Amino acid sequence: MGCVWDWLQNLVNILAVPTFLMLIWQVWRNEGQQPVESLSIRVRRDGDGGVVSASTADGYMLHYATLEPLSGCEGVFDPGLSRTANRVDDDPGDFGLRVRQTGNECVVLLEWLSPTMLRRRPKAYARRITFDLRKRPVPVRAERWQWHWYAPAARLWGRLPGMRRSIRLGRWRPIDEPWWKSSLPESELPKQGLGTLRDRIQR
Repeated sequence: MGCVWDWLQNLVNILAVPTFLMLIWQVWRNEGQQPVESLSIRVRRDGDGGVVSASTADGYMLHYATLEPLSGCEGVFDPGLSRTANRVDDDPGDFGLRVRQTGNECVVLLEWLSPTMLRRRPKAYARRITFDLRKRPVPVRAERWQWHWYAPAARLWGRLPGMRRSIRLGRWRPIDEPWWKSSLPESELPKQGLGTLRDRIQR
């Protein structure tokens, strides 16, 4: 009986390490990134300009969200739209930004806060949205802000006396393309010429 008990204790000790690593990995996923599919950004032409709006899915909410023009465009006041919101649900009708293009491309910043699991302070997330209202259909390119893993140390280093040049705390990264296993190969579809599942959904 003692041998069985020792074997069970050894098994628990062996499983404790991967279980702990899995927990750390899940916390890192939640803290370090948000799924791309939880946020939907729409850009549409409207009169002499366009409207940028954002909505969420799967119960994910944006806290203290703001939409601001960065370059190539200027914001136009619209009483039916609000460029700031405390919490954004699935209704993008009242959260958006009307812009008038003044350059080659419009660049708009969407920034919001989200609570974290490890700390009581919220963490900032952002999307940089680039589009051209003069083209049809309107091409839209979105990038996400990614904090560097060494950002806390870099921030403290930049605040030391005599440090004139601060270290970058993060960078803009293009949103990842869909995984190649997200759709069936065209050669295996019942009928030729239908494209992949993702292509049919977009049609």
